[in-house]
Amino acid sequence: MARLSYILRRGASYYVRVRVPLDLAEVIGKQELVKALGTKDETEAKRRMWPIVEEWNRQFVDLRARQQITDNDKAVAVWQHHETTIDRHEQAWQHMPTRPTLTQRLQQPSSVRTSISEHPSLPWTLASMSW
Repeated sequence: MARLSYILRRGASYYVRVRVPLDLAEVIGKQELVKALGTKDETEAKRRMWPIVEEWNRQFVDLRARQQITDNDKAVAVWQHHETTIDRHEQAWQHMPTRPTLTQRLQQPSSVRTSISEHPSLPWTLASMSW
């Protein structure tokens, strides 16, 4: 029987390493997970390792269960889309001119404003239009 060792030593520091199950490697985007344990003591590293390994294994189980979309997953996705859309509209709304800004622009001297009949990009003028 093979001995499972999740401890990895690099230099004087210890890390925990877990291979990602083959069926989840594409979803996670990695073949193994590695995390520093923040210690140079082997006994302390072994103590800190197990909670991390257990958490990763719980995440693997959760990912396998989530391969089937539940009604709750759909509701969360719809709500996130709703919030994103509202945020996008609020940001666009903040960049729109306000009534005081428009009033101020209209009160500028006529020499600053361009008359539509004088606009160079238009092929026609108001005077040339027959009513």
